[in-house]
Amino acid sequence: MSQYFIIIIFTLFFISLFIFRKFWVIFFQLSLKCWFPIFTNLLAIVFLAGTAQGKDIITEVDFFRSGIRSFTSLLALWLWAYNSMKLAQTTLELSQTYKFSGQISDISDNAILFVSGLLGLFPFISAISVISVIQESTDPIILTMLLVETWMFVVFIFIRINKPIKLGKIQITRSILNIVSLYIFKLYSLIRELINASFNVILKNNDKKNIQAKPSDLNEHLNQYMHGLQLINWTVHFSVYLLIAFWPIHFSNFFGSIGLIFIALSCFSIVGIIFTYFRKKTRVPLFPFLVLTVLVFTIVNENNKAGEIQMDIDDKRQDLTMHFEDWFENRATLKDTVQITLVAAEGGGLRSAYWTYGILRQLHLDNTGFYNQLYAISSVSGGGVGAALYCTEQFTGLSESISEAPIINDDNLSPMLGSLLFRELIQSIIPFSLEILDRSTTMNKNFENNWKTRHPNYPLWNKEFIELWNINKSLPVMLFNTTKVESGESVLFSSVSFDSAQIHSIDMMKHLSKQPKLSEVVGLSARFMYLQPAGRFDYTNGKTWGHLVDGGYYDNSGLSTIFQLYTVLREKADILVQDDIAKYAKFNIIYIRNVRHTANNPENSFINEVNTPIKTLLNSWYSRVYSFEQIVRTTLPMINQNDKFYEIKLDREELPLPLGWLFSENSKNEMVRQLEYLDKDDNYKQVNSSIAN
Repeated sequence: MSQYFIIIIFTLFFISLFIFRKFWVIFFQLSLKCWFPIFTNLLAIVFLAGTAQGKDIITEVDFFRSGIRSFTSLLALWLWAYNSMKLAQTTLELSQTYKFSGQISDISDNAILFVSGLLGLFPFISAISVISVIQESTDPIILTMLLVETWMFVVFIFIRINKPIKLGKIQITRSILNIVSLYIFKLYSLIRELINASFNVILKNNDKKNIQAKPSDLNEHLNQYMHGLQLINWTVHFSVYLLIAFWPIHFSNFFGSIGLIFIALSCFSIVGIIFTYFRKKTRVPLFPFLVLTVLVFTIVNENNKAGEIQMDIDDKRQDLTMHFEDWFENRATLKDTVQITLVAAEGGGLRSAYWTYGILRQLHLDNTGFYNQLYAISSVSGGGVGAALYCTEQFTGLSESISEAPIINDDNLSPMLGSLLFRELIQSIIPFSLEILDRSTTMNKNFENNWKTRHPNYPLWNKEFIELWNINKSLPVMLFNTTKVESGESVLFSSVSFDSAQIHSIDMMKHLSKQPKLSEVVGLSARFMYLQPAGRFDYTNGKTWGHLVDGGYYDNSGLSTIFQLYTVLREKADILVQDDIAKYAKFNIIYIRNVRHTANNPENSFINEVNTPIKTLLNSWYSRVYSFEQIVRTTLPMINQNDKFYEIKLDREELPLPLGWLFSENSKNEMVRQLEYLDKDDNYKQVNSSIAN
């Protein structure tokens, strides 16, 4: 049915091209000149309405929960709309001011005002539409403020009309009381005259001479534009841009994700105005030159250095097998059977962080012996955030409720967006690297600040990773998974040393000249594409060793690492049992999963030729995770029939929980609801029963 609808729409469109050809000539001439405001509007709509994270952000728009952010977002929306209008107006007036002959000459005086005003209204229309469609119950205060703001903008546009508009015997003035009628009559008049022109009017000349250009005086226009209001506008944007670029955590949290997007688009519109002036003055298109400059500078201005490699360092960590032997012997004195629990925490941004921490916390509360049995956690991306949060709360005590836990209940998206949209763009136009503009540090510092806000006396996330495990020997072994860009190899940051012949990964901690902080290790495991850059590691002589990114590129489940660890420990446990250290050794592997395995859907999708490679890549990635799971599930009983594999899965059917770094209250409530009903989950019951026995 949808195919027929699309065919009908396009048929009517092409028919209108022939019937109203002069209308479309004018429309496309003006639209092509104003491509940037149109592009930014579409970009904002695609992100906010077309992605799960964007939709989740929209559901969070609530005046009572976040009044300051709502106000700053509305202010940023106004600025974006105003500068979009000014960009369109400047583009049309400076590039070419078109004067049409014939009957449509009457509307040429206000054509630019109408088109630029309409483009200025698009952000308001987009915001109202997106919020109304996505929010189940739209906040009436936010909607009212949006409508009032839109009204004020319409007044601002049309209050500048000097000549009254005549419609028969009716004369419409620019009175604010008549502003709605003015807008409606103006729109009606314009459309009517354009349609009439498409039938009756033949432009004076043909081809390229159809449109006679009347270039406006640049200096006069510049003097008119650069009055006090515009200087204030530019100064405010320049100041806000620098504040967010150099202090992204504080000021980004002030604006929020939506406000950041709006203010960034407003800043980009001002840059577009500057580019337009520059091109008119010099006849040089600055935008292509800027793109070329950015591409060339990427060779010399990479500032995402994460550490230095030194091959012969004194590794003070305990060896894996020795550590396990000590751990095993300490627990063998308590029971005849030593229970060893290994956890694989799947990646998935804040979604996996919330779910991983929630599961570990609930197992800890439901089973007094769980923490004592927990030997190791292999984590990926957001799973590492949740696992690290669980480990550090062993120093402070678990949060009274998951809703009060630090980091996972905080806004981790806004600072990263602020760094991406503001800080990174400054670095990209500088021909050398500035460490202060390294946006990869924003996530790490944000983790540290959010933890310190709740626990000011325990600044654990900015301590060295290994130091925490040296202070508290009872902490489970942590294995943070990352991926080396240059070779695709698995790279681990581990609290114990291991032989790469046993676990087929690079033990990164053996080669670092300076020990990383916990926040840095967690951040390296969670550097997913575009939002976070790859972390570069150099040798001490300055040559590049390689780059590390999110561990999910290699294996998003963490099962590959945990299964290799299991085979090493199983062999060692059997030896200890033979030496009468204990009668039995039983392993439980728990897979904390939050990613859905995609179903085989043969239906065609939108722009199928473009989507096919992307879909294939993503589905093969999911399939590889599923393969790891099946290997562990089927091989475990063959190695030892007493060892068990359990999967605790997040149900994402009722609410599409986003892959990102910010959760709305709806998403948090859904997470809490599922955690509260864990006692009714069969897999969770089996895990509890196995741990208790």
